[in-house]
Amino acid sequence: EGAGMDRGLYLAVSSMRSAERRIDFTAHNLANLNTAGFKRTQATHRSFLVNHPAGQNQTVGIRGRQDFSQGNLQRTGHPFHLSLRGGGFFAVESPSGELYTRDGSFAVTAEGEWVNDQGWPVAWETRLGPLDPARGDPVVEPSGEVMQGNQRLGRLKLVDFEDYDRLEELDRGLWRPRPGAREITSDAEVVQGSLEASNASAIEEMVQLIANQRAYEISSKVVETMDQSYQRLYRPN
Repeated sequence: EGAGMDRGLYLAVSSMRSAERRIDFTAHNLANLNTAGFKRTQATHRSFLVNHPAGQNQTVGIRGRQDFSQGNLQRTGHPFHLSLRGGGFFAVESPSGELYTRDGSFAVTAEGEWVNDQGWPVAWETRLGPLDPARGDPVVEPSGEVMQGNQRLGRLKLVDFEDYDRLEELDRGLWRPRPGAREITSDAEVVQGSLEASNASAIEEMVQLIANQRAYEISSKVVETMDQSYQRLYRPN
């Protein structure tokens, strides 16, 4: 009987931890509903065997995995705002090396440098000259080619990866490739004057949050009930 109760207690605690992890993922998604280019985290499950004092037990591990599905493109009309339709990323030159993003809320400095909201330069595949703020707004073709008037300034760098599981999510919509990440040619189209919205849905995330909170509460009550049973079972006469 004691072994069965130990196993039941272990399962209940495991369920609490799983629900807690799901709540963390959902809260992260909700906090980034208005972050351009944000990709929601979804919970994935993996079953494995665990040894504990009551014996061997199968449990389920929870890990977060990014959903890289396309977000809606929202028109801003800002000539320096860019979005991507299709797979791939813009590249930005951070102090620690090249990073990647779907957030194209860029600006241009007085020196003609295209930068992200942290002031890091946007990377170019080829660059023939800087933007001249005095010559009017640039025109960005779907291929990433940039024109200003009749002058070609170059082509923005677009990068895609063979396996998105090898990307590490950083703050503010940035991604860094892990060792072994393999770059491939991006087939994305650049859309000027728009931003890609987060692919998280407020309604869906709230439904998930409520369901996971209920699951946590149920598991918590099971743990509390079993704890009381233990106390009665082993209370000295």
